[in-house]
Parts: sequence; C-alpha cells; structure tokens
Amino acid sequence: MKNSLNRLKDFILIMAIILQDAGHFGFLPITIFQILILFLCCLYLAEMLYKRKILFFDKKMTIILIYILLVTFINKFDFSTIKSVVYFLIQFFALYMYIGETTVDRVKKVLYVSALILAVYGLVQFISYQLDFKYLYDITLYGFKTNGNYLMENRFHSLYAEPAHLCGILSSGLYIGLEKNRNYAWYKTLIILVFALLTFSTIVYFSLFLVFLLYLFKEKNFKKTIVTFSLLIIGIVSLCLFKPDFIKTSIYKIGSLVNPNSMKGEDTTGFAIISNFRVAHSKIKDGYYFGTGMYSHRFYYKFYIDKMYPVVKNYVNEVDAASIFIRIYSEFGIVGILYIFAYLLKYFIRYIKNKNYYGLFFILLFFIQGVRIGHYYNLLLMFSFIAVSYFFSDKKIEV
Repeated sequence: MKNSLNRLKDFILIMAIILQDAGHFGFLPITIFQILILFLCCLYLAEMLYKRKILFFDKKMTIILIYILLVTFINKFDFSTIKSVVYFLIQFFALYMYIGETTVDRVKKVLYVSALILAVYGLVQFISYQLDFKYLYDITLYGFKTNGNYLMENRFHSLYAEPAHLCGILSSGLYIGLEKNRNYAWYKTLIILVFALLTFSTIVYFSLFLVFLLYLFKEKNFKKTIVTFSLLIIGIVSLCLFKPDFIKTSIYKIGSLVNPNSMKGEDTTGFAIISNFRVAHSKIKDGYYFGTGMYSHRFYYKFYIDKMYPVVKNYVNEVDAASIFIRIYSEFGIVGILYIFAYLLKYFIRYIKNKNYYGLFFILLFFIQGVRIGHYYNLLLMFSFIAVSYFFSDKKIEV
C-alpha cells in the first residue's frame, strides 16, 4: 500500500513538472499544474489525518514563512496577492512533505523521467514542425490555454512556454543520466541532450555547461574531461555554422547586461533583467529596505520604469521581475537577498567539505532556475530550495 501511494505521489510530481507551463482548459479557473499540486497536498493532508501526524517545520522554515507573511500584509496588497500567498503555502506544504519522506533515488527518477518526457515530445515537436503537422506541435488545438503555442525562430520548447524555462529540468536529466546506472540508458540521456541543443536558449546551454563541470569535478577523470570539452568545442563550432543569428543574439544579450546603454528596449533578456533590477534598487533607495511583500513588484514597476525609460514603453516581466533574485530583492528587501546568498553559501561550503555532489547539484539547480525565472511557485525553484536545507543537510550522499 505504501509503495503504491509513493508511486502515485511520484506520478503526480512528474505530471506537475511536465505540465507546469501547459496552462489550463478554458472552462477551468486554475491551471492544470495547480490542480496537480492541490491533489498532492490533499493526499498529504489525508495521510496526516489518518496517521494523526502533526505538521512540524524547523526553525529556519518557520522564520522564513513568518517573515514572508508579515512583510506582505503590512504593505500594499490585493485579492490576487492573497490567492498567490495561499497557493504558495499549499505548494510549499506539499513539497516539504514530499522531500521529508523521500529518498535520493526517488528524486532522481522523478527528475530524469520528467526531463525525458519533455525531451521526447520536444523532438516530436521539432519533426512535426518540419513536416508542418500542426496537430502534433501545437497543444492549444486540444483546448490548452498557454503561452507556449508558438515556435520562436525555430526554437523548440516542448510543453513549456519558452525554451529558457526548460533549463533546470533538462540539466537535471543530463546530470542524472551521466551516472553509471542501468536505469539511465545512454540513448535516453542522448535524447535529452539533443533536444536541449534544439532549444537554442542561452540559459539552457549555460546550465548544461555548469552540470558538465560539476560532473567532471565529481569524476576527477582526465580522459572524460578531455572528451567532454572536445565534444563541447565541436558543439559550439557546429552551432556557429548552423545558427549564426543565435550567436549574434547571445552576444547582444551579454553586451546589454554589461552595458545597459546598449539596450534598445526590445523584449530581450538583457533589458528584462537590467530594467527590473533598476526598479528593485530604486525601491530600496526610496526606503523599502525590508521589501514590500510577495507579489508586490507589479504595483511599483510602471511608476519607476516610466521615469527610467520615458521613451521606451515596453513593459517586460513586470510581475516576476525576470529573476527570482531580483524579485526577492524587490519584494523582501536587503534582508531577503542577503538571506538567500548566505543560505546558498552556507550549504555550498558544507557540501564541498562533505563531497556531497547532489547537495551541490541542488544549489546549482536553484541558481540556474532563479537567474531567469521569477515565480516563487516555479516547482523546481521551490523544490531545490527546500531540498538543499532539509533533504541533504544531515547526511553525506555518496553518488
């Protein structure tokens, strides 16, 4: 019975990951992803009532949740804020309970299977797009309401809204698939890698590069290092030949991050990150040292952005601030952003000393997701945040 229940929870989590950006059917007020998380939450609540368990958060988590609620409700908020906070707490509870009872092998299986499913559909999407089979690559034809109903310059995004959102799950699948384990066949891992390359996403490539480095750091194998970097160089050269426009776009994005004056205001990564950071920093300089609460960045964005860019009327990521780090800085102030960096640094040092490579991987996962994703209830962001401090804190994982 217990094994069946665990398999059901794993299945729900896999479906939640692959359908996180799939939107909703027109007649439903909430997304498919939210329904799955609610169902997982109800399973744990029923289990708690049946076994008469009492929910217990450690001190760190309790303080974090109290600070989030306090800062949010002493500042400007509306009904959308309340809905977001309630859903955040529901998802936090569901994932906290899952991580508290799970094992490393279960986590790896969930992430790997999710990445493989997204990659397989991504390849189907790629092939059907070339053959103009719209009914195979456009899921909105089946009633899904989502932003992912287009293919941007032949950049493929599977079931997600845009390629950049895939960085965490694809890099997870690749890292896990590199293990010497019969459950992760080489050809399955190759499928994940091939689809990742078809996303033509700078952040996806960056995340793959980082997990390769972590893997080589773990292996300490000179031959594997040489082979891996040779393949990486071949891949970069092939990319330059096959997709020169992508290289130019990536250079422009990096340049706009270094030199904000080079931005023209288009919907680019550089403009989104720089403009939202300037809004957040302006709020701090105006006295909001402790932030303005969850889901509040949107209240201040247009006021500040219109003063900074009076000519450019291009509101980019005004709700999520383009990055979880910028959003935390904006909505929870200096205290919030210092806590996040201290949190990551603390466990990074601990896991380096303990040679806990999966602890390091989850820190890396939080970082690469958070650089370009600003939603608190992004599943991998929340999952990796809880996993770093709870799941790996008291044990040395040898993998």
